[in-house]
Amino acid sequence: MRENGKLSSLFFFSNQESSNYRSLSQNSKLAMDIHKKLFPGLVKIKRNIHFIVLESFIDPRLIKNIIYNPSPLCQEMDPYLINGQFSHTISPSYGGDTAEAEFELLTGIKGHRIFDSIEFNTMRGGLISSFVSRLAKENYHTSATIASGKEYFNSIIAYKSIGFKQTIFLEDDVHFNRNKEDKHIFDGDLFNYNYDFFKKYKDTNSQPIFNYLLGMYGHIPFNRNKNQRPDLIQSNSTNDNLYKVSNQFYYRTKALAQFIGKIQKIDSTSIIFISSDHLPPILSEDVSYQFNNYVNISLLIDAKKIIDLTDKHYFEISWLLWDILIDEQVERNVDPIEMQDLYYKSLYESIFVVGN
Repeated sequence: MRENGKLSSLFFFSNQESSNYRSLSQNSKLAMDIHKKLFPGLVKIKRNIHFIVLESFIDPRLIKNIIYNPSPLCQEMDPYLINGQFSHTISPSYGGDTAEAEFELLTGIKGHRIFDSIEFNTMRGGLISSFVSRLAKENYHTSATIASGKEYFNSIIAYKSIGFKQTIFLEDDVHFNRNKEDKHIFDGDLFNYNYDFFKKYKDTNSQPIFNYLLGMYGHIPFNRNKNQRPDLIQSNSTNDNLYKVSNQFYYRTKALAQFIGKIQKIDSTSIIFISSDHLPPILSEDVSYQFNNYVNISLLIDAKKIIDLTDKHYFEISWLLWDILIDEQVERNVDPIEMQDLYYKSLYESIFVVGN
């Protein structure tokens, strides 16, 4: 019976995949040029881009009626914020589904979850006309450093479809010295590894780089190595999860500020983008958020100019970065129907277009 169940599941998913393929073939407007629509023109000055997405990177100061002592924001972050605040941007997810946020951020296309709960799971390695692959056309080296193993969200194939030429999974990398006391790799360890990687790359290459980092440290159950990062932040809340994430936030923002400072010393003209993937699933009656559950924190530094991203959806972030690179504001005027067409076309490319 168990083997019959496996066979039934195999047939079900095989039939579902065939149905997805037929639907994509029927709905995709094959003549549509995603790059021309979303990322037209040519990059004038090819600056390095450091693009950082952090798991469940919530700002505890945005929880209503909570008083902290001291502030959970490390003061070293202040020079990189606007009046002490991050930008507030709109993620497609709450409480999980990191890859859905990644899809929007890295492609410039709104996720619709039509064929699967996660677009990554639909991809089959064909090259998508994404933001990342557009940068590759401009001779950028596209590299991803992922603070997990390879097993999540069809990630090996999905990153290939999105356009990454190099992907490093730290949990599988023999050169990464993993701290075994951390359940999930600490952001600071990810940053240190990536800084060494980037410095070596910069010293030996003239080709610009799109340097993507995905952190996993804020993942539930919010464990913290208290030997290295002891309790520091207290508040008037008795909620255990809020206590954990507020202490994590202090150490995460400290590590982030140090990483930004080190990058700017050796790459002063670079573009640095940082964002949460989604909020952690901690909101409740006694943990009330100032915004809706899809509003997250982000930060954009253009050379040393801080740009407010507030109210931007995740799929719009790469549009803005592209406009900065080409020194021109593109009028995209993408309505919901056309956005869905872009979505269909991108997934069609991931299945049927040979490349990368």
